[in-house]
Amino acid sequence: MRSKLSPPTFTPRLRAVPRHVGVMAVVALVFALTAGALWAAPVMTNQKTKSLTGTVRIVGSRDAAAPVSRWASILKRDHPDVHVVTMLYGAGTGAGALADGEADLVPMFRTLRPDEREMIVASEGPPQSAAVAVPSTADRTLRLYYKPFGVTRSDRIAAEFVHIALSREGRAALAPTP
Repeated sequence: MRSKLSPPTFTPRLRAVPRHVGVMAVVALVFALTAGALWAAPVMTNQKTKSLTGTVRIVGSRDAAAPVSRWASILKRDHPDVHVVTMLYGAGTGAGALADGEADLVPMFRTLRPDEREMIVASEGPPQSAAVAVPSTADRTLRLYYKPFGVTRSDRIAAEFVHIALSREGRAALAPTP
């Protein structure tokens, strides 16, 4: 019969770590945790006016310049500390920018092609969209594509932008002027 052997006990001997190395490690850990919390910080508001602050990036169709500009002016009026960056180079640029995290909103006068949808799904999850009828463009429907809203500043500002586009005031801003 075999006897059961217990594994050998191993007690490592650690050298004494200099005190400054331990302090530096604690400082680095606190810095890393703080930086991570700031990176994923919830929406910041101007405490005096209770308005949003931050930037929203809009990449998409050149044809959407007029409606996007009107909605951006409403957003800026209500939230003066928000910066709206528009890069309306063409509908083909929007899906890639959304998939790469370079855009928060993508306005297009068409639906996403299957390859564009797959690209966004692979990186961000299924895209969301809001449809707005734009009377000044021969009754075409403008779709605002966006990733699912989270807790970041740009997500909250993008959600407010979509809210403005779908609001009564946002739709009234699109009425053709005589």
